[in-house]
Amino acid sequence: MLRQLRHPNIISLIGFCLDKKERILVYENMSNRSLQQRQQTLSWKKRLDICIGAALGLHYLHAGLKRTIIHRYIRPGNILLDDNMIPRLSEFRFCVLGAHFMSKPKPIQVEGPIVVQEKRFSTRYEGQINVEENIDENIKGKIAPQCWQVFMDITQRCIKIEPDERPTMSEVEVELEHALSLQEQVDISNTDGHYILLSETIVDRRFVA
Repeated sequence: MLRQLRHPNIISLIGFCLDKKERILVYENMSNRSLQQRQQTLSWKKRLDICIGAALGLHYLHAGLKRTIIHRYIRPGNILLDDNMIPRLSEFRFCVLGAHFMSKPKPIQVEGPIVVQEKRFSTRYEGQINVEENIDENIKGKIAPQCWQVFMDITQRCIKIEPDERPTMSEVEVELEHALSLQEQVDISNTDGHYILLSETIVDRRFVA
């Protein structure tokens, strides 16, 4: 299955070895390691760009093949970055083939950790966090409110309990592209590059932890 996957946002399997008890898969080298290892150094716009790439890769798995592939294990550690910081989805050992009933899985495992900081969350309600209060310090003040609204709207749709209420990966990609476009437009007129978010978004902490 892995050898048949051909997409700019999917890691390429170069070869494999089966020798007695040895089972080895050989993938192309990702020089910038994983998103989990690099995200603290990334700008807000680069993080959005990586989210878009991940959504494109997932859309290919869901709708670009003869049989749907559900990844089931999307997280920053499984999104690898090549020489040009292009994201590549990896780690397919938990994937499911032909699971049409799961065609709208949650991408928040990517979007949540890419925004909040890696520390103990500030909580107001048991089991929940205020996303704005926990934005990564490296990008705090760099997110335009217009962009943030679109980003959080699609994120909240992605964590709906009912699968039919979640967006497709195609819809996610379009909304993330819109969010990035808004950020770029506002940055042109905002000379100091600083923004204040007045919104308050409360979500279940398990979706961003």
